[in-house]
Amino acid sequence: MSDGGSGLVEAVHSTRGGELVPVNVPGTLGQEVPAAVLHVPGRGGGTAYIEPAAVLAPSCSHQAEDVVTAGSSAGVADLVRAAVQTGAGRIVIGLGASPTHDGGVGMLRRFEQLLSTGEAPDLPNAGGVADVTTHQVAGPTDRGPWQALGPVRHRLADTDLVVAVAQDTPLLGLHGAGAQLQKFGLSAGAAQRMERRTADLAHHAFEQARNLPPLRISLDAAAEVAGPGAPYTGAGGGVAFMLGLLGARLLPGAQVLAGELGLRETLGEADLVLTGTASLDNHSMHQGVVPTVGTLTAEYGLPVVALAHDVMVNRRELANVGVSAAYPLIDRPLVPGSRPESREPVDPADALRARSARVLRNWAPR
Repeated sequence: MSDGGSGLVEAVHSTRGGELVPVNVPGTLGQEVPAAVLHVPGRGGGTAYIEPAAVLAPSCSHQAEDVVTAGSSAGVADLVRAAVQTGAGRIVIGLGASPTHDGGVGMLRRFEQLLSTGEAPDLPNAGGVADVTTHQVAGPTDRGPWQALGPVRHRLADTDLVVAVAQDTPLLGLHGAGAQLQKFGLSAGAAQRMERRTADLAHHAFEQARNLPPLRISLDAAAEVAGPGAPYTGAGGGVAFMLGLLGARLLPGAQVLAGELGLRETLGEADLVLTGTASLDNHSMHQGVVPTVGTLTAEYGLPVVALAHDVMVNRRELANVGVSAAYPLIDRPLVPGSRPESREPVDPADALRARSARVLRNWAPR
């Protein structure tokens, strides 16, 4: 499984197969980084899966603050173009928290550059990009990078864009992506300045998108444009917000993956379900893989056992999301420091195998 933030491509490839297409795209500070597009054949050209995490992350730890203040999401546009070039009519984009925080403007500028220089001939063209020009939208928001929203959105109109978002964090606000920048090494003052800059860009882009012709999601319904305070818009430092303005649907990542992997069908043949996460805490009980798996499995009346490095919830909290029990990967001594310091560190993979075998002995039907 994956919550959309990482592991999306690997999870789908291991379950559904498909062709992995290696690509090199611009990284957040302009360096070239390796990435991959997974293409799974199907109706309408099939589905392409991409993870922009490598594009949006620093290549080494000491670059983290530089990425927060000067990083660009431009490479995401190249990754989307590579996905379109597979012939897929549907693209699933996995996004989680990111130190790159440009509101998706770098991606939008890069899309505009690819279109204006003719470097994106394989982007779908719904009637010709010349049919939608920026002067068709009146108002003061015509100035700035957001003026490219109309042409780019028109080009992507025939592609079904799905953003599998790991967390429901909005782009702006007290609990938004900007408020979390301090964990990437930014001071409180610098984080506030980034928030103000992003808010200004997001406001103009949002107003521009609202003045464009409505997005059609069916013959009789129009999609509403999500503002920067809406859930899921903060993923990728605002890349999710900008993709939403370009016509993408922003959805809970774990639920998207459950559908892509056919989890519901698999559960119909199971006796026991194992799931897990790095830390089983209040946050992971609210969203992500564990509650998604637990809720789906409850329909089948199967036991669900969760494994985690740290377990910080009680049985009642587990039961609320359909989980029968939870175990830490490694048994910790009751008295801190009682374990000999000379003991070799435990390999996480070995610990996972050992704990899983123990769970199977206790929970699998005889």
